[in-house]
Amino acid sequence: MQIMPQEFWVGSMSQPSVLILDDDSALLKALSEALRLQMNGVTVDTAHSAAAALDRVAACDYDAIVADIKMAGTDGLTMLAEIRKLRPETPVLIITGHVEHELVVHALRGGAFDFITKPIDCDYFVGSLRRAIHQRQLSREDKERQLAIENHINELEAVVEQRARDRRATNPAGAGPMRWMLNPSGKMERVAQQIHRVADSPLTVLVEGGGLRRDPRHPSRVGALRL
Repeated sequence: MQIMPQEFWVGSMSQPSVLILDDDSALLKALSEALRLQMNGVTVDTAHSAAAALDRVAACDYDAIVADIKMAGTDGLTMLAEIRKLRPETPVLIITGHVEHELVVHALRGGAFDFITKPIDCDYFVGSLRRAIHQRQLSREDKERQLAIENHINELEAVVEQRARDRRATNPAGAGPMRWMLNPSGKMERVAQQIHRVADSPLTVLVEGGGLRRDPRHPSRVGALRL
């Protein structure tokens, strides 16, 4: 099994925080001390009951949670579901004294990150917890980057919209062809005046862009009108 360096989060990620939930005070103390010794800089909080644990989970976004699936007066699977409801992206490691296939399946389907069996192998426990913390912090950073990208896109869209409003305010006539045609001071007004002047003459003309050209049907008759 590959174990990540003890300080794998230093310099690139925030100092991790872990919550351990167990009604066995001796085990709770032993696990807390083991994590503090083997995971430099980790913050370890503890809870002796489901109610206390849920209060802490609601108040703090932990990088990982360790919970005993068998506690007095508490259904471990229900506890897992409550934790996942509050913090769906926080990995939860389940401690169990019985490796029951059905229990494992239900817990994994419920979102458990890993199972830690009693008696606890400290190396495996610490390694699994490091992987869970690493996954959570990568997920958090990815979400922060995505949020930053979305905010940047929103800012760019706001700038584009503001510039469009500014252009409309400074050029209310716009650039539309109908507005140009109906503008009394525009080129179409001059075209209309010139057409009016030649309307009663026998001259046959073609209007082609920049001016009036020779009529191919009557080459002797030419219109010299220029737009």
